[in-house]
Amino acid sequence: MGLLKAASRCRTGITSAREMACCAADYAEISASADTAHFTRLYWSAFWAGPTFMRDDPRIQPTYSSTGHASWLLAVTDTTDLDAALRGAREIGATGIKIYSDLPPRLMTTIATSANNAGMRVWSHPVVFPTRPSVVAASGVHVISHAALFVWEGAAELPDTYNGSHPFNPFGPPAPYESVSPDAPEVTAVLEIIRERGMILDATIATISGSVGEEASVWAVELTRRAHEMGIPISTGTDGPSLFDETEMLVESVGLTPLEVIASATSVGAAVIGVADDFGSVEVGKVADL
Repeated sequence: MGLLKAASRCRTGITSAREMACCAADYAEISASADTAHFTRLYWSAFWAGPTFMRDDPRIQPTYSSTGHASWLLAVTDTTDLDAALRGAREIGATGIKIYSDLPPRLMTTIATSANNAGMRVWSHPVVFPTRPSVVAASGVHVISHAALFVWEGAAELPDTYNGSHPFNPFGPPAPYESVSPDAPEVTAVLEIIRERGMILDATIATISGSVGEEASVWAVELTRRAHEMGIPISTGTDGPSLFDETEMLVESVGLTPLEVIASATSVGAAVIGVADDFGSVEVGKVADL
């Protein structure tokens, strides 16, 4: 996204936004030059994945090639100095680490633990190929994005990489939506881990139909409905600018009440970023971020 386009989206009335994938330096520049009284408050991530993802993903590769091994766009291996990388991420202004893909279970968990110890938020997809959702959920992640990707917990085997011989899709390899039910015991067990740990589901259901397909969309809606019934907080992340599409689907398709979806877009959103002590609700002592 170009700087001008990104800046224009920050004048749409949304008070805070979490940017999840690369370009931290650009967002730092936008944020530093913004009139915060009239401009979206920006929080961004350091984007970390395995070397194969950085090499192969067509969205990331050009930026990765030009930046080298910047702490905010980092190929992580067993030899990476995580403490130094986390310091670098904080220096560029990152609020959290986005753990993306192509990381084995042990390394994925080590990253999450190290980021927690550094006082940073930890954000991830349900699946970090080849790491299953059950491992991701137990690793120390605070927020999991994309309800549709929980389907991988029921797969017999997981691909090693996000980008393989299959045609490119922004949500990764073809997933087993036909053979794995949203109420499968193994999927429910992952939701139970999320509930017990007080994690937040960033469902992003509005984008799934166009990005993946209708079957995945139906699956994601049902998974989100089950999460809501279990008492898991749901945020209104969109994977794009369509906030009102997301809130409408959460009410009409998932079953949140209008008051619940307002909370999802405000107090839960503040908790996603880790700023709920100061933002997200109208209370004495908090910023009137209206």
